[in-house]
Amino acid sequence: PADPPYTEEQRLEVARKMADALEAEGFFLETLQFADRRATVALTGLRYASSSRNLGFAVRVIINYLPAPIEEITVVLLRGGMEMSRTTMRRSDIERAAAGRGSPDEVLARATIESGQPGWPGFRYSVPGRYPQAGISIAPQMRQHIGGPDQFYLYQFWLSANIGADLARGLSVTGTYGKDLYNNFDKIRLKSDSVLPHVRSDIKEYLQQGADGNIVRLQSDFFFKVSQNAYARISAGLFEEMFGGVGAELMYRPFESRLALGVEMNRVRQRAYDQLFDFNSYQVDTGHASIYYEEPRYNSLLSLHVGRYLAGDKGATFEISRRFDGGVRVGAWATLTDVPFAQFGEGSFDKGFFIVIPFDTFLTRSSTETGVFAFRPLFRDGGQRLVLAQRLYDVTAPATVEAVTRDWPRMFR
Repeated sequence: PADPPYTEEQRLEVARKMADALEAEGFFLETLQFADRRATVALTGLRYASSSRNLGFAVRVIINYLPAPIEEITVVLLRGGMEMSRTTMRRSDIERAAAGRGSPDEVLARATIESGQPGWPGFRYSVPGRYPQAGISIAPQMRQHIGGPDQFYLYQFWLSANIGADLARGLSVTGTYGKDLYNNFDKIRLKSDSVLPHVRSDIKEYLQQGADGNIVRLQSDFFFKVSQNAYARISAGLFEEMFGGVGAELMYRPFESRLALGVEMNRVRQRAYDQLFDFNSYQVDTGHASIYYEEPRYNSLLSLHVGRYLAGDKGATFEISRRFDGGVRVGAWATLTDVPFAQFGEGSFDKGFFIVIPFDTFLTRSSTETGVFAFRPLFRDGGQRLVLAQRLYDVTAPATVEAVTRDWPRMFR
């Protein structure tokens, strides 16, 4: 484009070229505004789990398409349609660091990092054709259950077809369909003897009747930012293999704090054992108030969830995990509710441990996907939380200054 001022046609041409280049690298350009010596670019970053690496890679693409006079660039990172952060950098600093004549620390020294703005980004120029956007992926999966009375180790190899569609800013539909490859669930013989509502202990029926050709999850989510530090989610659909319904969540997460507070409420009904579209008669209101704290010395996350569980029991779940270099996270949880130990059954209370492994560890390309391996000695009905794929704490993981700067020295690698 010519020197300022720019025409509408010139702006749209820059936006189209930039959007194509970013999408080829795993990003979606949401909005673009530029005038005089300043530009603001909003995008959804899908290439790296690290915010700073997303910033570094994307901004190198961005500067290739912005007019030469523009020196100040603000990159807005979004997730779920919500602004996570706004980072303003100097173009000259970026070019020197990317070429090896400067360093990421020099970029950071003159950068401004702020919390994202509430509501929709207030930009005038949107990118044509961004919505709706849909995709599908197919991947092998493994399901396992350890410690059952019939067979100590139960397992299934299955194929998942995952769909995702962004319908509008903050509004999405996601789902997973499962196809059985091989399992040993036929070895399960015993039925549940639980005196509580059978919210988990009917696992035999779910594993056997829903082993082949089941809808693991199919839901719609609407995310929006209430204020500078508050986020919200409204969801409906088939949340997990055993329950579906409607729910809402609100989270307060200050940009410069390690502390976060959240509350969620859900009205759900038990799904039929074949895990298609039918439901059983049992329904329940369940929800929790949660507090999260990121402990910096040992890179640990402490969380406490207090509320009502799927069987109607009330209590608290404590969870602790530690993140290691490379992104692997190891943790454990324990839940105590008002269900007496004798009524709970064998094991007395719910507990277990888990490992989260980023696929980056094994792949030659970058990926934001992770594998989660959870182990609990028994499936009982007390202390069971609803399984949700997109709770706000995980969705807003990039929404802190610590998340933006954590891998800053690696931003151009």
